[in-house]
Amino acid sequence: MSLKFFRLSLFSLSALALSLPLLTMANCQFETGQSTYNLIVNGSHLGSITETNQAPQPGQYQMTAVTQAKIMFFKDTITETSSGLINSKTGVSPQTYQVDDTHSNKPVSVNFDSTQHQASLNNNGTVSSLPMVSNMQDNLSYKLALRWLLISGKTPGSMTVIAQDKNKNYKSLNFKFVSLGHQKIKTALGELDTVELSRQDPAGTTSHYWFAPSKNYLLVKTDAIKPNGQVEAEGDITAYTPAKGCLV
Repeated sequence: MSLKFFRLSLFSLSALALSLPLLTMANCQFETGQSTYNLIVNGSHLGSITETNQAPQPGQYQMTAVTQAKIMFFKDTITETSSGLINSKTGVSPQTYQVDDTHSNKPVSVNFDSTQHQASLNNNGTVSSLPMVSNMQDNLSYKLALRWLLISGKTPGSMTVIAQDKNKNYKSLNFKFVSLGHQKIKTALGELDTVELSRQDPAGTTSHYWFAPSKNYLLVKTDAIKPNGQVEAEGDITAYTPAKGCLV
């Protein structure tokens, strides 16, 4: 499994400065922050994943995931970045996505053009275009979109995600999520009640996601199970630091 398993005038700036504490503390529906997960592949601890959600400007998000892995003498760092728009009405709308791998000098990037209704993909030097559909996401933003749907009281269903297929080619894939109800799990943050979601990819691997309502539906655990029942990969939260900003 690939390791590639968040202009204002002076007057308006002053107004923002006065309103920001209220927005951040009282009316914040979706806070910024940083979470760290351990990375276990085929039963072996290989490293960690650190995900950071930021709000560069009101109505914008930037999500970064840094995966650091070590296998024997081989070390690798993969940095994924997704940036775009987020608001309470339309949800998460990615504009750019990029993957940088220290083991490769050919980054992968996607630019989402909502006016032309297409996504431009540069996959290790091969340029192509994919038609955009409603609620299209990238390999990072879909997790942000899932969390926002849960915060909004909605049940996630299907979404189109530009991600790697079983041959490690980036394509538009249909992610169909199924709710498995509430589960209590033990985490580094304590025992938490969680909402569990699952999805199955074309190769038959089933992925699970556990979101904690008491932590504003923070993602606290993921795994991927092969068709034969073997746990292929796991990610358990080890730390979470909320920030003072608001995504919504």
